[in-house]
Amino acid sequence: QRYKDAIVLFATGMGDLLIWSDGYVRLLNFRYGTVKTIKFNFEFFFSNIFDEEFRNEDLSWQPYSLAMKKYDELAYEECFGYTPLLG
Repeated sequence: QRYKDAIVLFATGMGDLLIWSDGYVRLLNFRYGTVKTIKFNFEFFFSNIFDEEFRNEDLSWQPYSLAMKKYDELAYEECFGYTPLLG
């Protein structure tokens, strides 16, 4: 079973999870059904979080800023979500 030793670090405003597993920070992106290794440690994670390119490319940030403009800031226990189109 994958990531059975994982520790959830954060939930994003889009409902994705950042986890610590096997010595890596990983993004479980539920919107796209993907897992992405972000960093091999915490050394630069918190300084990179302010970098727009890091947020867009590594954390798939873009829908969040658009949703914030439309719906305002989230409460602590909330996240944005949307229903995919069914064809």
